[in-house]
Amino acid sequence: MTNSKGFLRKIKKDYILILGIPGLTINKMREIIGFDPEKFEPCFYNQDWYLKEKFAAEEELGFKWYLISKNLNEESRGKDPEKIIKTLKKEKNFPSAVLAAFVFFTYYFIGGEILWKHDFIWCKDKDSNGDRIYVGRYSDL
Repeated sequence: MTNSKGFLRKIKKDYILILGIPGLTINKMREIIGFDPEKFEPCFYNQDWYLKEKFAAEEELGFKWYLISKNLNEESRGKDPEKIIKTLKKEKNFPSAVLAAFVFFTYYFIGGEILWKHDFIWCKDKDSNGDRIYVGRYSDL
């Protein structure tokens, strides 16, 4: 990735550039944001199955810049994530679940819009059953 201002201006409609906060996990975000839609929305789904999972309890953001797409790649829609990841270029990958959740909520807090409102994005993390984690799809059509 280049650090050129021109490059960043060119991609700003389709990508988000965000600085990671060290020590931030999904569980810490869940404690801050909550999971009760009566108190605040958007919030985490009121499920607790993932709380002890490594991706939620231990995976942290690093203090570095992340670039993440605002949009779902239309060619990947409805496809198995394991097949999608095999077709990605070497420098691309699914984001971590903590990064995707952080971007989802930060985007809302800053801009007042829900990112990935009707879609979900696959993440690199898997639960203890080997199922891939996804973030988004806050409202069902």
